[in-house]
Amino acid sequence: MMEEIEFYEMSKIEKDIWQIEQKRLFELMYKIKSDGSDTTPIGDLNITLHPNVFSPLHFPETKWFAKQLSETIVKSGESFLEVGVGSGLISLSVSKYSKANVTGVDINQDAVNITLTNFKNNNEIPFGGIHKSDLYNTLLEQQQQQQQQPNFNKFKFIFWNHPWQQFKNSIINELQSEKTLDNGYVLLRRYIEESKDFLTPDGSLLLGTCNFANINSIKKIANDLDYDIIVLRKGEESLNLLNNVTEIYYILKFVKKTQNSILQIQR
Repeated sequence: MMEEIEFYEMSKIEKDIWQIEQKRLFELMYKIKSDGSDTTPIGDLNITLHPNVFSPLHFPETKWFAKQLSETIVKSGESFLEVGVGSGLISLSVSKYSKANVTGVDINQDAVNITLTNFKNNNEIPFGGIHKSDLYNTLLEQQQQQQQQPNFNKFKFIFWNHPWQQFKNSIINELQSEKTLDNGYVLLRRYIEESKDFLTPDGSLLLGTCNFANINSIKKIANDLDYDIIVLRKGEESLNLLNNVTEIYYILKFVKKTQNSILQIQR
């Protein structure tokens, strides 16, 4: 059975070094051409990049989440919603390797466009489409138009590699966009709270996060909303061997406390 795992949080010095490395990576990302001519192979996928879309070439967490989800969590024929698709690598991997029915949303139109491009270029079709949306809003509108189909826009898995930074006044300018900053974790609270309308009865709400997020705040929000947190997967990647900058990644599962109590009894 899955075990609850303690999180490792970084010291201020470690966070300062990490921010310097993030600044370097963003400067590289912003040099990507916006005309779709910059591409990179990731495994056997060919991924088109965009300077206004989080780049899996420069930031390794996207590749790590994609691998874990597509190889060990999501199964063939299951429905999968990714919030914040970015370049589309995670959704594309789940579609291609898990053979799952994928839907994606992102508030950034550039991300929506580049994800659709990457699906097309890799001969995959997103089952439920890729939509511009503020979290679930577009999906909710679709549900309201399809009231005769009670299972419409219901998913076995919902996943979000959320913006890790919580407070604007504590981070460098490069980390103050919607890609990396959720001020006060307002969106994270919405993501968890509103998910109940989009999960199947046996569905799982997942979150991709990192030791450079505010783990204590995530735990508090989950507790406030009556959820326990289970760590499904944990791993790490190095950003810069010279400066010894390593990120620890987590895929978290949110389980209603009453449901988790039943799981504990069944162990």
